[in-house]
Amino acid sequence: MKKYDFLSGLFLLLLSIGTCIMAYRLGFGNISTPGPGLIAFGTAAILGLMSIGMVLSNLFGMIRAHQQKKVFQGIRWKILVLVLCSLVGYGMAFNTLGFNLCTFLLMMLLLRIVGLKKWWLVLSFSVLVAVATYFLFVGLGCEFPRGFLGV
Repeated sequence: MKKYDFLSGLFLLLLSIGTCIMAYRLGFGNISTPGPGLIAFGTAAILGLMSIGMVLSNLFGMIRAHQQKKVFQGIRWKILVLVLCSLVGYGMAFNTLGFNLCTFLLMMLLLRIVGLKKWWLVLSFSVLVAVATYFLFVGLGCEFPRGFLGV
């Protein structure tokens, strides 16, 4: 389970407690003449019960996940480092090579890493992405460096 689900459950629990307190101060009334705090209290109480369930579920899930597996198990580190290096290289070569060529080369590298085996598919998709993004950004009014080839 995710840490953010646990934290949002705690926030919702605190919110429901605060709302229940404020609704109690407004007064519940009785069955024939309900007060202004009755519906707010009921809604906040239901939210509080659901957030307690969410917090406990995520707490037990985090404990189980921590006991069962390591944190970085299953990460393909070589591919991760290669993708990060290619993105850094894209940023460094952007002004020199220009948008079109740089984007084409980046897409070719990333598609080969992902696992597309057929070169014609990699080449065609890379050209398609480079041309489509160029026309998209030109349509939005962005200007990119042309590079040493003027492309």
